[in-house]
Amino acid sequence: MFSRSLPLLCFAALLLATPVRASGPVERMVQVLVQPNDGAHLVVRWGIASEGFLISRDGGNSFAALCSQAIAPNEKLRSLSGQKVPTAAATLIDATGKLLVGQLNGLWTDDGTGCGWSRQLDPDWVNALRLTASGDVLALVTVRAGEGSAITARAELRRRDAAGGWTRVGPLRPEQPMQRVYGAELVAGPTRLYASAAVAVGSLDVRETFRVFASDDGGVSWRENPELPRAQQDGFVLLAVDPLDA
Repeated sequence: MFSRSLPLLCFAALLLATPVRASGPVERMVQVLVQPNDGAHLVVRWGIASEGFLISRDGGNSFAALCSQAIAPNEKLRSLSGQKVPTAAATLIDATGKLLVGQLNGLWTDDGTGCGWSRQLDPDWVNALRLTASGDVLALVTVRAGEGSAITARAELRRRDAAGGWTRVGPLRPEQPMQRVYGAELVAGPTRLYASAAVAVGSLDVRETFRVFASDDGGVSWRENPELPRAQQDGFVLLAVDPLDA
């Protein structure tokens, strides 16, 4: 295991420690993804000044660049690395080895090579992706409607089954007039799902509050925890669930 991990560690050290000799920020490793049933298949996401993916099929001994610029060549992508980690663009390797990338304009899936991409869930804003033990893909998406002061938004869970079909599971909050619920993170434990979202009801000058939601029925229904104290809302990231205590 150590010998297979060493090249990846060296690559990470190179990205993190190489001195900057030109103007502008140095690139850095943002995320490492591993295929659930193939530990030799790695995808490294890098970014800051520019961004993209590197793929390894041999446990990190060698890497090749993915054609991530081909995801949507004629559209502006949501930044892969411009937000706080890990809530930059949602990314996931599914059970078949394909890379999924969430954007403001839907979910993009590669063809297994990283150089051919197709779009799903258009035009939903994909906030977070998680893989279940059975191989299903869970997506927390935000669906927006209306314009100007009449804009509304709802965050809801979607599920992709083994056949590739997507179904709507349930919204984090019941819909009501002038409500905006913007999804953030999604964490899947063995018996419970957690999601976070920013919530506002009323005119656009109403400040959003940060909430955490939980579901014990796979996302069909959600219960809402009290609003977090203001001092805890900035920089809050939902990371993990204790596997022994949901």
